[in-house]
Amino acid sequence: MDTRFNDELRQWYVENAQPRRAQRGGRVRISALTYRALVDDWVERELACPRCGARALVRRPPVREEDEVANCDCQACGSEFYLIDAYLPMRGRAHCNSYRGMLGCIEAGTTPDVMCLQYDREASGVIDLFVVPGTCLRKEHLALGIMGEPEEGHDTWCDIEIGRLRHELEDGAIVDILREGRQIGSNEVVRRMHEADALG
Repeated sequence: MDTRFNDELRQWYVENAQPRRAQRGGRVRISALTYRALVDDWVERELACPRCGARALVRRPPVREEDEVANCDCQACGSEFYLIDAYLPMRGRAHCNSYRGMLGCIEAGTTPDVMCLQYDREASGVIDLFVVPGTCLRKEHLALGIMGEPEEGHDTWCDIEIGRLRHELEDGAIVDILREGRQIGSNEVVRRMHEADALG
């Protein structure tokens, strides 16, 4: 697994796709649109499905149906995932889909596996990646503030704190793919996912 983003794609977005490139300290400030494209490209090129080990993950377009939670699919085994990406140093929280949608999935027992990816803007690459099997997420994780309940009348989005997921969930409910520079093989990831399902 190459943890670096595609430099050629990054440069293309900087030169062609960024609306009004903002300057900060003499450098071009990379837009959120560019990082979204870089993460999507990296997932499809480098990341094996945690469920079957195939290199067949595809990120869904940003446009979604109301209360849709999953945003990433495996074309080999059909598994659905919710991929959250955030950069370091963390600026607050990473966005998650609707609180109501995630709560509904938990109540129905249809929660997708949650993949949490953190990247370093300076290094232009992924530095931390883990999966929380959907079978391990509970309502109390929302109440603990891992996912913040949205303000009244604004239930389209809620937040998720990646760091708190590691802290609040038991070790068996966290399946590492990349941590502190150590990569876990896809077969080992698949095995640990099945073990976590048993715990859930």
